[in-house]
Amino acid sequence: MADSSQPYNKIPYKNIYSCKYSNGISIIQPEYQVLPDGSTVNNPAYVSSLASSFWTYKFIIDCDMQMDGSIKSIGIPICHLIKSENIKVYERLDCNTVFNPVPFTLIKNDPSFYYAPKGFKWLKIENLKRYYRGVCVEYILEIFGNYVSSRQSLKIKTTYNIIKFTEDSILVPTCNSKGNLTVKKSCFTSIINNKAILKYKVNILNTGNTALNNVIYNDKIYIPTSFILGKIHINTSNLSIDRNIPGQILINGRFDIIKPGQMLTVIYSIPVENITKPKKYKIGSNVVVSAMYTSAHSVCSSNIDVVKLSSENHCSIINQNKVSFILTIWNTRYSPDTEVTIINYLFIPSGITLQFNNFGMYTATFGNKYDIVPINTNITGPQNIILTCRNLKILQDGCTYKAITFKVISSTIAGKITITNTLKSITLANPNSQVLIDIKNLSSTSNIDILPSVKCQ
Repeated sequence: MADSSQPYNKIPYKNIYSCKYSNGISIIQPEYQVLPDGSTVNNPAYVSSLASSFWTYKFIIDCDMQMDGSIKSIGIPICHLIKSENIKVYERLDCNTVFNPVPFTLIKNDPSFYYAPKGFKWLKIENLKRYYRGVCVEYILEIFGNYVSSRQSLKIKTTYNIIKFTEDSILVPTCNSKGNLTVKKSCFTSIINNKAILKYKVNILNTGNTALNNVIYNDKIYIPTSFILGKIHINTSNLSIDRNIPGQILINGRFDIIKPGQMLTVIYSIPVENITKPKKYKIGSNVVVSAMYTSAHSVCSSNIDVVKLSSENHCSIINQNKVSFILTIWNTRYSPDTEVTIINYLFIPSGITLQFNNFGMYTATFGNKYDIVPINTNITGPQNIILTCRNLKILQDGCTYKAITFKVISSTIAGKITITNTLKSITLANPNSQVLIDIKNLSSTSNIDILPSVKCQ
């Protein structure tokens, strides 16, 4: 099997294999490799967190080569059980830091390379004029699962010839002689209409040449007790759901057989109908799949930010005819950082004329939602003013306040008349990334009475 990935820091760097120069081309398999995430590890290497093995090969093309032109295609033998959907191929030119995914084909009998060795097929990479002569090109194979490494020969098609590097010295991914399990679990969270759904996808692969019988499946998901769940959906009848232990969901069962090279995909979703407490939740899970002589496990976690807010809408007399409406919003204890959009409705009744002096961070429009309300300009009622503040950040355990300031210019009404400011809505600025479970005092109203003197209610 490919060794588990380990940081590589040996000096000087060494090669597993350096072939003899042939037709202006050399092949090198270094003892180390740089993965697409930038880490330097052993070559080949199995990265357990990705449930994938990585294999790197370098090709050096002489700039003075005249006879054969450049590389047209490369054939690398790999285990015949590996399917194309379980492979990614990256190309890097002249030690560039960019790894570019490139197309490839899998073929047992290629018109140029003929039959692959027994138990293998060709992974064929076409150049397609991405490079010519005088370059070093590096290919990294990322393959789901771990495989035995064995030494084989590569083939290269140049402009005029087929070159076979006859020494069986390049390490390539080889089929396991016995059944062998690889498992990769992925966690996702979707939030739609303020409801969270926990989604899980588990890929189970037999990388061996022998079928696996009576494969046991055990998954444990740690659910906070403040979550109220709906009906759990699973895409297979082989598994059952156990919800008898508080704070846990157990998904257990077995599969009669997984054939050589076969991959099973298990998908389930857990709807969260309600959440009673605010918090930044992390939902962990661990799946173990086992059969005779082999087992594998995979862990993953999901995050759900649950927000709870409180608000207060009040007014303040600055002087005889100058007042403010002030909205304060608190992020309650344990509620994570959030961003919200606030909408207030301010009503100026008939007979009142006022001037707005400051809208703070609000955007103010008339009731038609299009015309902007000017400042320091007389506005006579009746008028509905819509005040909107977007992407207002509120830190955990923090608060924010927004004030609207105006002067009452005149009133033509003899009795009491009231200017009203109503908190219409507080919504999440990013509704697909958080759940909002409560807003205390939503739709609260603050009033200013003109008597004719100004008075806050």
